[in-house]
Order: sequence, then C-alpha cells, then structure tokens
Amino acid sequence: MPCAIRRHMCGTSRSDTASLRTGLIAMNGGGNLGDRRPAIDDLLDEISPELVAQRVGSAHDTARLSYSCPVRGIATLSDFETAITDYYQHHFTSCIGRGGRISQVNARGRAREIVDASYRSRGGNFLSAFRECRDGIGHGLRGILDIICDELKAEGEERYIRDAFDRHVCPSSWRDRVDIMRQFLERYGTYIPCEGRRTPEEYANDYEDLILAYVHALRKVRSALHR
Repeated sequence: MPCAIRRHMCGTSRSDTASLRTGLIAMNGGGNLGDRRPAIDDLLDEISPELVAQRVGSAHDTARLSYSCPVRGIATLSDFETAITDYYQHHFTSCIGRGGRISQVNARGRAREIVDASYRSRGGNFLSAFRECRDGIGHGLRGILDIICDELKAEGEERYIRDAFDRHVCPSSWRDRVDIMRQFLERYGTYIPCEGRRTPEEYANDYEDLILAYVHALRKVRSALHR
C-alpha cells in the first residue's frame, strides 16, 4: 500500500469513520447498509387499531369530554338545533380545524346530516332524534352528541388510513401492491366481512372498498366496547 494512502488512512479518526457510516446509513433509509424497511411493515404499523386510536381517536375523545353544553333543556326544535350546532363547532375547532371555525350554516347543516343519517339507519329521521331528546328517551342530548362525535371520529380515521395506503401502496410496483394486500388480509382479515371480500389482486387495483370495510369494522369494535 502506498505510504501516502497509508498515512491518510491512519489520520482518519474513529469519529470521522462513525460519521461517515452514520451518513451512509441515513442515505439508505436507516438500519444496516442497503436495508430498507418494507412498505407493508410501515403500512400495517400505521393502521393498527392501537395507533389509529392514538393518532386520531384520542383527539376526538378529548373534544367530546371537554364539551360543556350551554343548553340545559331541549324544549323546541330550535333548542335542539342550537345544541348540536354549538357542539359541532366545538368539536371542529378542537380537533379538526385546530382553532378555526366554519360558518354556522355549515355547522348546523353538517350536524343535521349526521344525526339524520344515524336515525334513518334505524328507521327514524332528524325529527325522531329531536323528539327523543325532548322527551328524555334513551340517552337524551348526550347520546346525540355522541353520535356526532363518533361520525367525525370515523371520518378522521378514514382520512388517516387512506393517506397511509396512498403513501405506502400507490408508489409500489404491481407485484408489491398485491403482496401488501395479501399481508394486510392475513393480519386484519378478521375485520373484513367474508361476504363481498375480494382477492389481493382486486384490492391492489382498487383498495377503496378495503379501506371503508376496515374503518367500519373499527367503528363496530369501538361501539361494542362502549356498551
């Protein structure tokens, strides 16, 4: 070995060598040189029920628990609309708009839509919700506000999970997408109804139904735990 090269190597400190290795590891995405964490590992970790609850659900739960309703009794439809609009604004400001507000018209309209859809799914409508709340049937106003909170939480979970899929699945090759879907079904397949379940290849082509089914399943599990 030439003396000049040998002298140059001998003059390289351990800290310089460590710095060089750290830089190479960072360029390779961490871990051992040349190693990359598979997209499926990142995806499955990000959308685990525990992490979804931590990153999305906890903020919605905090918003619900921190709300103090200014309406003490529901006597008229106007009282009811005021109560659900006020809560929607509170929830939106707390964990969706992060301090921002939406117009009263939009808040009232969205709150009405959520309550109406929930009651229509069991044979009622918005007026049914009002009458139950006025007459103290079921959980009253508290139950209505829980419905709004649960829907906003589910919407947040859906956006979070879709974003994770888009970041980890879309850039992958077709073969990798199929493998990601196969591994997803292996780990979380119990959350997906057997009826209408598709193949990994079909989900790799369009995973929207898979996302919706998974979000729906998380919602059902949450509801069962809160009974």
